[in-house]
Amino acid sequence: MNWLAILKLVLQVAARLTEIARDKRLMDAGEAKALSASLTEQQGRIARAHKIRREVAKSQKEFPDRIRDDDGHRRD
Repeated sequence: MNWLAILKLVLQVAARLTEIARDKRLMDAGEAKALSASLTEQQGRIARAHKIRREVAKSQKEFPDRIRDDDGHRRD
């Protein structure tokens, strides 16, 4: 092998390593973006659940004689 072939081989290996590093960086960024979107969605769901919980607690406090699970078809 002459030195030109060796240099070409070294450059090809370096290019491939650079491509692998770039692909990994892009995949990590995509994963972080997906995780961020998922966490934002879950945070919204939790906030909604807390709001509903506060509304139910307020309703129970204002109307204590109301039965929560009375569906009109009780069998007891």
